[in-house]
Amino acid sequence: MAMGVVTDEELQNELGNVSKPTPAPIVIKEKDVGRGNGNVGVPNSLQKVIGETAIEEGNEEAIALANQFGINKGSVSAYKNGASSLGTYNEPHPTLAPHISSVKSKIAGKARKKLLRSIAAITSTKLEEASARELSGVAKDMSAIAKDMDAGTDDGPNVAFVLVTPKQRSIKQFEVIDVEE
Repeated sequence: MAMGVVTDEELQNELGNVSKPTPAPIVIKEKDVGRGNGNVGVPNSLQKVIGETAIEEGNEEAIALANQFGINKGSVSAYKNGASSLGTYNEPHPTLAPHISSVKSKIAGKARKKLLRSIAAITSTKLEEASARELSGVAKDMSAIAKDMDAGTDDGPNVAFVLVTPKQRSIKQFEVIDVEE
């Protein structure tokens, strides 16, 4: 018999002599992409802590805290703004936004108390004894404080219209061509 040339009967005999290997089981592992089933991402309590840290201690401290949990600095900015992610940055989160507002209100309240105490410490005699430069500094600071305090009470829209019109030119500025018919 020539090599490689067999009859159908010989092929069937040889195939019957060969044992069929059992295929190894195939394990398909799902990729860990996204949050996964049932994972809601960063817990609300951690979002609150990071947002509060950003307001009270600054962004650098909040970013360092977030890095410990594998959270990027963009999310820190969103939490500080009261949003749960960068995708919803302009949409306040129902539990995070009120918490951030209350933190800011507490800080503003403390600042107002200290402001009132410092204003009360400025007496008439201190103002009379102050130099012109000191008086101008006090006036400037009090003006800024008054402006900041009034900023939240303005209920009207803050709209400005700027109208630009072209400069009008007279006929004297143009060359005149007389046309004969």
